[in-house]
Amino acid sequence: METLSVSHEIHCSADRFWTTFFDPDFNEQMFVQELGFRDYCVLEQKESENGIECRSTGVIESHLATPLRTLTGQEMRYVQQGCFDRSSRCYRWQSVPARMADRLRLEGSMRIEPIGTDCVRRIVEFNVEARIFGIGGLLESKVVKELSAECEVSAAAMNRYFEASH
Repeated sequence: METLSVSHEIHCSADRFWTTFFDPDFNEQMFVQELGFRDYCVLEQKESENGIECRSTGVIESHLATPLRTLTGQEMRYVQQGCFDRSSRCYRWQSVPARMADRLRLEGSMRIEPIGTDCVRRIVEFNVEARIFGIGGLLESKVVKELSAECEVSAAAMNRYFEASH
């Protein structure tokens, strides 16, 4: 299993961060326009006094090497199930790929720490597991590299969004 922990400064308040994070229109723009997904959709989002549960689906072209793409397909399709806990202010999710769901596992968490009145540190942690003899470790490291790059792009895009909407 490969793990990844990344952090970025996002220039907004904690409340504005979470409100924006759960905005379906913002997410569609983020995933399609900024991250290059072919398709992204929030399937369901339910709020309660304890938190927010959401389910989304996405399709992105695979950037994996050809031998790995033969396993995962030209496109990576997934369904993500996530839950935001209001008391811990942490969002946890699990993504289930359309192909090889019994051998691939991707889960993670995200939390923020205030570092000023209009600035937070976003901390994202991923766990990637590929139970495939001989190439599981290679697939894990490639997926972690892709996720790290996506975090960089999303942090920059969020900061541009917040700067433009001041």
